[in-house]
Order: sequence, then structure tokens, then C-alpha cells
Amino acid sequence: MKNTIPSVLVYLGAAVELDCSGHTYTWKPEEAFIVASDQPGKTIYILAGGRRGRVFSGATVPAKAAELFKRFNFKKADKATYLPVKTSKMITNGTALHIVYHSDKFGDSANYIHEFENETEVFVDKKIDPEVIILKNSQLRVTKKGIEG
Repeated sequence: MKNTIPSVLVYLGAAVELDCSGHTYTWKPEEAFIVASDQPGKTIYILAGGRRGRVFSGATVPAKAAELFKRFNFKKADKATYLPVKTSKMITNGTALHIVYHSDKFGDSANYIHEFENETEVFVDKKIDPEVIILKNSQLRVTKKGIEG
């Protein structure tokens, strides 16, 4: 799989755990891994370096991204952040069983667990300590209820 990270992603929360057939990945808050989605809400990305991002105050958030952010997080997207991501070719690393992410959606700061209902492919930039993970399945979508599919 080629490097297919879109230039605009929608923040969903902080990554806590990804359990997949190839490996279980866990992250501590200080590691600042984020869970994000593409603008259509069809692909999930877990990326390193959430705290390394550069905030663009006053920058316009693309309309489609702002709409998905508001639908998922129940609040307005008020900033855009540039997050430098360097990766090359992605490699397959099994299928995802569930993802745990921390979010303050619904007004409560809590961990949310999504059990994947359909076979979800896991792609990583490297098998040991990946900095980029991509989750794909044909039924995956981000809605106001959370991650579904």
C-alpha cells in the first residue's frame, strides 16, 4: 500500500489501544498518538506526534472536515493543526479486532471502545513501534454515535 495519508484529517481522540490479529498496540497519554479520520469518515488513522503539531490560529478548517468534527465531537472545530507525518510504503499487519480511544465527545472525558463488526485491515509503516497505522474496511464510517463498521 502506498503512502495514502490525506492532507486533511479529522481529530477523533487520543489513541489508547489497538488490538489486532498481528499485535496489540497500547499508548500512554504522554506518547500523544492521535486517532483521526479522513474527511469522508471512511478510513481511520492512528498517528504519532499529536503534541508536535503546529496550531494555525485563525486558519480556516475545510468545511467537510469541520462538519465531520462537529458531528463526531459535538462541538465546533475552532483550529487547524499541521502535523508532520513522514512515512513510506505501508505494510499489512493483520486485522483489527477493536480500538480504544479517549475523547471528550458527549461532554464527558472518557475512553470509548469500538469492536470492529467487519474485517478491518491494518496497515503500518513498520511492524515494531509504528508511527502510522491505517485501518480500512468497506463498512467503516464515522458518525455522531462514534466509529461504526
